[in-house]
Amino acid sequence: MQFCAIARMPADVLRPGFALLVDVPGSRDESDFVAGRDKRLKALSARHVEQGWVRSPYTVTAWDEFQTFLWDGRAVPRVILELRQRFVPWELRIGVGQGGIRGWRTRRPINEAVGGPPSSGLGKRWKRSRKQGRSTAG
Repeated sequence: MQFCAIARMPADVLRPGFALLVDVPGSRDESDFVAGRDKRLKALSARHVEQGWVRSPYTVTAWDEFQTFLWDGRAVPRVILELRQRFVPWELRIGVGQGGIRGWRTRRPINEAVGGPPSSGLGKRWKRSRKQGRSTAG
C-alpha cells in the first residue's frame, strides 16, 4: 500500500514571480481610449494566458493603468514586446517587479488579491517615478 500526502498551500504563501504594471501616459487625451484599451487587453489576455505567459488576464487598476503577474521570467520580454506592438501608437510605461507573490490562488481581481514585495515595492517606486517623470524597473 502506498500513501501520498497532498498538502494544500495557503493562499498567503509567497511564490516567486514577477509583477507587471503598465501605464499609458496621455491616455486622457485620447477620445476612444477606454474602448481601444479594452479591445487590446482582451486579445492580449486571451493570448498570454493561453501561452502560459501570464497567470491571469490583465486587470485595469486605474483609467490608464493595468497589471498582471507572471511566474516565468523568460516570458517577460515576450509579453513586453507584444504589449508595445499591440498598443501602437500609444506610449507605454512598463514596470516589472520580481520576488515572492502572495494571494495568487484567489479568484479575486489581481489588484485586490495579489501582494508581496514585487507588487508593493513596484507600486511605491512607480508612484515616485511618475512624480519625477521617469520610467521604473525593479
